[in-house]
Amino acid sequence: MKIFWITDSETFYPLKGKAYLGKEGKQPEKNLGQKVVMELSAPYNYTNRNITTDNFFTSLQLAVALRANGLTLVETLRKNKPFIPNEFLPSRQRHVHSAVFGFQKKITLVSHVPKQGNAVILLSTMHHDKAVDLEQMGKPEINLYYNKTKGGVDSLDQLVHAYMSKRHTVRWPLSYFFNLLDVAGVASFVIWTLQNPLWKENKKHKRRLFLEEMSEQLVIPQIQRRVGAGRVHKSALLSAELCGVTAPASVPVPSQQEEEETAKKKKCVLCGKKKDRKSKQTCNECKRPVCNEHSRAKRICMECQ
Repeated sequence: MKIFWITDSETFYPLKGKAYLGKEGKQPEKNLGQKVVMELSAPYNYTNRNITTDNFFTSLQLAVALRANGLTLVETLRKNKPFIPNEFLPSRQRHVHSAVFGFQKKITLVSHVPKQGNAVILLSTMHHDKAVDLEQMGKPEINLYYNKTKGGVDSLDQLVHAYMSKRHTVRWPLSYFFNLLDVAGVASFVIWTLQNPLWKENKKHKRRLFLEEMSEQLVIPQIQRRVGAGRVHKSALLSAELCGVTAPASVPVPSQQEEEETAKKKKCVLCGKKKDRKSKQTCNECKRPVCNEHSRAKRICMECQ
């Protein structure tokens, strides 16, 4: 499954997602990248924000459409785009660390040569000059800005895979739900750290500690319901106490002997010697171990019945 995300470039906060549903109808999909960017960025139209994309989404039409909606665009280009002049394409005749700029209708095109025979082509509606950074071996400002803001979605994907709740399943809705839980965990951690910047500031694994505490707080209401419902196994009560939940005095606690009897599997007294059939359940009348074959309604063995 593929999910397209738009994220904040600094905090990697997931803003909006769109599931890829495959080809709709019999017609081949056209301009998928542009449609995805326009849909995900729609809530931020006319806010003067910038959108950074990679070359999968890039097109000249996308830059024009976003500018009409009050947004700027910085993106890399594939070399096969028909609107790229020949002077911008890779060539062994171009000098290393050189850059070529092109300007048209508030759209800037730049081609930078990081090494011999190679060229990185970028398009921007945010930059409108030939600014380069001499300390970075003549890299254009467009290239530096792209490198600074390009890692939002990749970083979100990396954070999600660091601590995953996903389990093996053949049901795609369940797998999709697991992914939503993981993304929600990243989003809640970003909000929490922004509101509490001093929280465990000396810990290197703050996110793991946050997920542990958040998970405990989410399951505490369920633990309280189970503990207060009635007879509970002693190990369950100990686990509940670790989460700070104590059982009411009215809840009966099984004795150690009762727990041992129920925990061990014993051979059924009604099965023959050739059958080594063991069971945890006992007859409610004679308290002897009995298997499912030799028990009847209300867990009473055949002899007692």
